[in-house]
Amino acid sequence: MPTEAAVIDPVIDPKEKAIFTPEQQELLNQIVQKRIDRHGKDLKTEIDTLTADKKKLETELAVAKDTLASAAKGSAESSEAAVTVESLKNELEEVKRSSKTILLEKEEMKKQLETKEKGVLDVQNQMLELRKQTEMQFAAQRLPFVDMEAVIVLTQKFIKYDKDTDSFTVVNEKGAPRFNPVGDPYTLDEFYNEFAQQKKHLVRSDAIAGLGTAESNRSGLPNKGFKIEDIFGPKADARKAMTLKKSDPAKYDTMRKEAVALGWLR
Repeated sequence: MPTEAAVIDPVIDPKEKAIFTPEQQELLNQIVQKRIDRHGKDLKTEIDTLTADKKKLETELAVAKDTLASAAKGSAESSEAAVTVESLKNELEEVKRSSKTILLEKEEMKKQLETKEKGVLDVQNQMLELRKQTEMQFAAQRLPFVDMEAVIVLTQKFIKYDKDTDSFTVVNEKGAPRFNPVGDPYTLDEFYNEFAQQKKHLVRSDAIAGLGTAESNRSGLPNKGFKIEDIFGPKADARKAMTLKKSDPAKYDTMRKEAVALGWLR
């Protein structure tokens, strides 16, 4: 039994000290300790939970930071890559435009060159035709034709330019080169002499008798009777020229050189 009663009455001032027996005090201490231990355990559990939650949040935050950094880096790399791709596209377009411009300039230069070449070729052809007409007239005018223009027109197709020899040769109806009896190419002088014999209606009437006489005396004449005008002159006789060339080539060549010096031949 407790030696002293220590009951706190609600009416009594709570400031007054309560007195317990040793047994009561021990029991009270146990109750308080249990409560403290229980509260401490609960508190420790709460602290452990909060600590775990903190670590979890810290881990999640670190992951979030890494994710954000990677995303930012990826975005920067993507942005840089996009800029590079766009730059390459622009450079490619510029190259295409430049290539197109170069191609257009090349085509224009090609057209201009073709035009110039055509112009040069036209001039060359005109000069060649003028040269042909000159040589034809020069050879034909040595004979007494009454209509030189008609003779030139009628004989045009029989005179062709030989690129290999840079000279005009006599051809037949089929365009093949003609050769005289000694095997040499026909000269324009020989051709027009023959043409005058065949087309006597184109020769002056007062000269026809002379052509006939020359024709009747084309063979059997001694070489010393040949004159330069008989071989290369205005009244040159093709058969006489061939006879002289065959029988005395040296004299023929000498007369030819003289004819060139006189301007009768080229």
